[in-house]
Amino acid sequence: MGKRFLLVMDDVWSEKIEDWETLVGPFLAAAPGSKIIITTRKQQLLNKLGYGQPYNLNKLSHDDALSLFAQHALGVNNFDTHPQLLPYGERIVQKCDGLPLALRALGSLLRTKTDEEEWKELLNDEIWGLEDGGGIVPALRLSYQDLSACLKQLFAYCSLLPKDYMFKKEELILLWMAEGFFQKSTSNKSMERLEIDEVPESVGSLKHMRQLTKLPDNFLKLKNLRHFDIRYTCLWNMMPLGTCELNSLQTLSNIIVGGNNDFLISGLKNIKDLQGKIYIRELDKFQSARDIQEVNLSKKRVSELHVEWSDVFDDSRNDTLEKDVLNALKPHSNNLKDLEIVWYGGKLFPNWIGDPSFICLTCISIRSCRNCTFLPPLGKLPLLKKLSIERMNEVKVIGSELLGTNPAFPSLEILSFHDMRGWEVWSANDGVIGATAFPCLKELSVHDCPNLAKVSLEALPSLKILKIKSCSDGVLRSLIHVASSVTNLSIYGIFGLTDEVWSDVMGYLREVDEINIEMCNEIRYLW
Repeated sequence: MGKRFLLVMDDVWSEKIEDWETLVGPFLAAAPGSKIIITTRKQQLLNKLGYGQPYNLNKLSHDDALSLFAQHALGVNNFDTHPQLLPYGERIVQKCDGLPLALRALGSLLRTKTDEEEWKELLNDEIWGLEDGGGIVPALRLSYQDLSACLKQLFAYCSLLPKDYMFKKEELILLWMAEGFFQKSTSNKSMERLEIDEVPESVGSLKHMRQLTKLPDNFLKLKNLRHFDIRYTCLWNMMPLGTCELNSLQTLSNIIVGGNNDFLISGLKNIKDLQGKIYIRELDKFQSARDIQEVNLSKKRVSELHVEWSDVFDDSRNDTLEKDVLNALKPHSNNLKDLEIVWYGGKLFPNWIGDPSFICLTCISIRSCRNCTFLPPLGKLPLLKKLSIERMNEVKVIGSELLGTNPAFPSLEILSFHDMRGWEVWSANDGVIGATAFPCLKELSVHDCPNLAKVSLEALPSLKILKIKSCSDGVLRSLIHVASSVTNLSIYGIFGLTDEVWSDVMGYLREVDEINIEMCNEIRYLW
């Protein structure tokens, strides 16, 4: 029998039976006394669900409605400071029929308007003649009508999307940009003024565009191009020479420097409004950090930064220079969301890696940085949700230098360590009384860490998924002892895992639902 629960669903509209079947499925095994509370304005929905006698909430009284409306319209709960507006306010409240949503919408609409004529104009608007939805639909339409022409375009464009269509905020913004809804203050050009009546017929006859490996020579004549996305194409590793002459670009995906590419990173300084994802590789070929400093990434709105050096670590690598190069790549702290560092040859990371001023940084991956002996203080990042550390073979101890603060990793949900051959000690307290780390961690993976012998962590109260591969039995025991809330355990090739050790592990797994075991040949009994 499951646990007892209380589920509250506010303002429900969907009548699709399949949606309701999917929703209630996990709750069928709930304990007696469980409740689901639904608020809706659709009696027909309740009839379909078999609840014909709902509890009807009363509308606000006239006095309460007037007080709520005044609070949103005037910032106070009465009309004492604006008595001349009271007659209009009372009639508007009457039209809203005691509905809080309508009262809030119209109150907010009138928040900056204290002229009687403006209140009178809203009161007498013909939209109130609409019968659909009582006072709610007219109120919302009046709010829409008051928007600027630019904002109306944005809302109207959303009507093109099908009902229940899931879309990403960033994708919608790019579509708005493509339509010319966003204009730079320094430019008077927009899609509407280009006077393109229709797309040429020849565009419809284009075939095999996915195999395109080179852009036409005239491509660089698109001086007003603002969005250039070559992800998921054969062009991804060949940025056209001269791309940086397109000074109006705002989004430029997958910038790759090095190899046979003629693209010059110094040219990025000419693109003032650059944002989005930047991918730079073969950074070991730079003889100086000066070119990168000229780009001044800290002034650009880069959301994803992927930097990569060569996988060849020989005497030609200069760890001091590589640290200077990585330091020069510091992006703007208010925009960066995703950071990936691969084959970095420096011994230490620059100070900006782990700086808590990067308030939007949610995902970090650090891989194959063979000369690094210590990890940066990533625990200071307030919103970091996913962290992946791989093939850092010179790192022997992970402790306070990674945490950086207390509490550490306040938002981290997914943590993985893979192929850490030299790693021996993992400590999240270092003897500090009351130290806390990983309060929100939900998933932990520790793979191919054969020398990890000591794990000293405080409780991991939120951990649900634990994956351990090619590690000692001590790693498994230490983690299970502080993560009794695990519901999904996967282990592979745990050496030293005997029946006695496994029995001890099972004693801590009080909430486990699923266990996957592979290549643990010393175990004879599961229970």
